[in-house]
Amino acid sequence: MEKTDEIKRYLKFQKKIRALRLGEDLGSKYACEVFGISKTTYYNWKKKYEEQGEKG
Repeated sequence: MEKTDEIKRYLKFQKKIRALRLGEDLGSKYACEVFGISKTTYYNWKKKYEEQGEKG
């Protein structure tokens, strides 16, 4: 079964939120390792989240 675009966007959103929450609890370095993202990506997500909330 193929995922719809809406489901793909939702899963991306959930990944970002989970990474940010993990980063708050255990540190950005650990969150980046767990989610396989760069620190630059993590901090871009964090900046958008702080500026725009979940819409960011």
